[in-house]
Amino acid sequence: MKKWCEIKSWLHQPVIILMAAFILISNSSNALAARQILWESRDQFVALEPQDRIPSEQKLPNAHPAEIPVETLSAQLASLTVRTAETRKITPLFTAAAIELIADKLQLALSKATPEQDVTFAVIGLHTALYGFAKSPKVTTGRIFSQGGKLNLIIGQMQQDVNERADRRLEPFVPGSRLQSVSDEWALQPQPEQDSFKLLRKDWVAFGETWKVPVIIPPVVAQPTAVPAAVQPVTEKQPVPATSSTTAPVTKSSEAQRVSDRLTTIKELQEKGLITIEEYRDKRREILNGL
Repeated sequence: MKKWCEIKSWLHQPVIILMAAFILISNSSNALAARQILWESRDQFVALEPQDRIPSEQKLPNAHPAEIPVETLSAQLASLTVRTAETRKITPLFTAAAIELIADKLQLALSKATPEQDVTFAVIGLHTALYGFAKSPKVTTGRIFSQGGKLNLIIGQMQQDVNERADRRLEPFVPGSRLQSVSDEWALQPQPEQDSFKLLRKDWVAFGETWKVPVIIPPVVAQPTAVPAAVQPVTEKQPVPATSSTTAPVTKSSEAQRVSDRLTTIKELQEKGLITIEEYRDKRREILNGL
């Protein structure tokens, strides 16, 4: 009798596993059904979905639709930095290519959202591996909403390795949540120079209306020390190159290098399958048209 009970228990295990998988897929499907996809590229997306809220607290409507200039939104995303427990280094949360790819989609989503909807997203960027020898695709997810005069951003998954063969019904990209903080050992960093920037949780930040785009001050280039007149050799006076003729090529060279870097980045994204060939062509045309 005992032996038969052990056999029955063993036979039930696959059934239990299948039932658990079915429930997990069903729950994921329900969440995805409530999600309104506005943009999708492979596993990356920008979507509208119902607010999540703490059950014990009163549900506050979002200040949506929200009109935020894409330049401001891009600068806010670019200003975010994170410290991880592994490296203890402070690094940018998003890559420049990821911001360029997703900023205008987030702006459009915020302008379409209702007071009962949040904007959620997943974006993949090429980030340096732990030991810095190569770059690999990593996903960052988040939830954005405007409320109380502040643009709130809650990060869910932070630069996590991407398994392109994974079934997203079983392993979905999960955006941040008001309900609970992430358990991973990383933390977004404060911005002491910005009075209207608030770090509400290690995974939750808020940008106030007076947040200003950081001003990047170019480094001061030391001027060469003039040779005293008394020790100058008595020779034929050499012509002094005009300022405009010496500085203009540097500016053009710098601009050309920046364009080249952007083209190389979007090409790498396309080759790794992070953006489609159509998106690559659109971005390439947009960059070249800006010349």
